Amino acid sequence: HSEPSLPRVVTLCRPHPQERNSGDVALALRAGSRLRLAVIDGLGHGDAAAQAATTAAAALGVVQGEALGAAVARAHQVSARTRGSAFAALELDASRRTLDATGFGNVRAAVLSGDRPSTLAFVGAVLGHGLPGRADLLPRVDAQPWPSSGALIAFTDGVSRAALAEVTLAAVKADRFGAAWALFRRHAQARDDATLLVAS
Repeated sequence: HSEPSLPRVVTLCRPHPQERNSGDVALALRAGSRLRLAVIDGLGHGDAAAQAATTAAAALGVVQGEALGAAVARAHQVSARTRGSAFAALELDASRRTLDATGFGNVRAAVLSGDRPSTLAFVGAVLGHGLPGRADLLPRVDAQPWPSSGALIAFTDGVSRAALAEVTLAAVKADRFGAAWALFRRHAQARDDATLLVAS
């Protein structure tokens, strides 16, 4: 029998105009019926931010046989040696039709399934460092049903939150790349690393 259908993914990423390396990383990994997605924003800009983001991405990138929560716990542990990151991590399971979501900080993610995006809420903490006095604080993984015709959008704070008011399920379904590029072109901030991910 055929494998369950998983969304296709577009990621767009641009470094801060005065930096060579981006402090943002986007991740899209498939393992069987699961698709793990993440946008990670290393704090600040430049090489130290890039190191923080890539360290977190490497830990989140172990998908085979491991739940999202376990990968996030490992990412939090290894990120303590870096300046830390804001992040959103999402895992779709096409066979169970579920979406697991978790994150820290000022990244944005939303499910597109009806007239307006359903925004996912994240605690204002830092991966690797938690909150002041709560360095051990781990982000909670929330599970919800995944709508069969749904889509996802996630982006770092280098993209204006106004993108959420503009994105539509119809536009993403009609032209995934065109919709992502239009949002990125209009809403990427001039003075920051910027990353946007769309899956449909």
